[in-house]
Amino acid sequence: MKFYNVTLLLILSIITSCATQKRDKVVSNKNHDFFSEESFLRFDKNRLKENANNAPCFAGNIIDDLKELRSSLDQNKDNPHYWNQIATCYYLNEQYTKAEYYYQVSLNTAQKKGQVYSPALNNLGLLNLSLKHYITARDYFRKALKNNQFVTPRYNLALIHLKYNKPEMAIKLLSRFAKNKSSDPDLNFNLAYAHYLLGQTQMTHHFLSLMGEQQERSDVIYLKAIMLYDQQKYEQAISLIETSKISIKEFNKTNNTLKILAEKQIERLEELAELEEERKEKIVKKTPKVTKN
Repeated sequence: MKFYNVTLLLILSIITSCATQKRDKVVSNKNHDFFSEESFLRFDKNRLKENANNAPCFAGNIIDDLKELRSSLDQNKDNPHYWNQIATCYYLNEQYTKAEYYYQVSLNTAQKKGQVYSPALNNLGLLNLSLKHYITARDYFRKALKNNQFVTPRYNLALIHLKYNKPEMAIKLLSRFAKNKSSDPDLNFNLAYAHYLLGQTQMTHHFLSLMGEQQERSDVIYLKAIMLYDQQKYEQAISLIETSKISIKEFNKTNNTLKILAEKQIERLEELAELEEERKEKIVKKTPKVTKN
């Protein structure tokens, strides 16, 4: 039984994130956020407030922030970052047609200057992911990766490989970050998951151990539970699920499914044990008694 969980990052100027996803993966400490210079996805309210000028629309004030952005059109019409910001506001509001249009404007504006604007390429990758155009998304991430120094497209591309069950390729992309002994929880989780897919239990536990205070996250609990399930430690898997504080509906549903499977396995083992006892009893009854002369 395999599962797939990702946190894909959306680049804004210095870069933002896919805020349409639920924020259960908040990283309050900047030092634990490997992508803090490129993504606002896991910023808590305080960090977002500190970066309000760089992250329009992320606090949910999309109409007001778009209005303010448009007021500076004359000064910024030749700035690809400006059009990328406008596109991202529409993306966060799930207006994908408009978002795609303005991301293309961002790319065209950069192209007129002989530049390739990788943030817009990365964000077009995420937009296509939202539309389930996975191959197109992959291609945009590859283009973004070829033309910039950002780490975010590399991370996003690695997670595409995880989606298609190619953990070796994901590890190859992510291992560069791992060399820095990063304490980033999402980076360590996805490395743990990639090693799990390869059956490398020790490496899986290693990267999970680096997640520190985020050990109780939904995806971590599920991965630990499924590892116990794989080891036929069904009661331990059930106990882990029941005592965890799962907060996301998706993982609640998944964990409940795993719990049901584990309970069925326990019932099956109990039934087999009963059948074995009955078999032994029948053998005993059929065994002739030895009498002394």
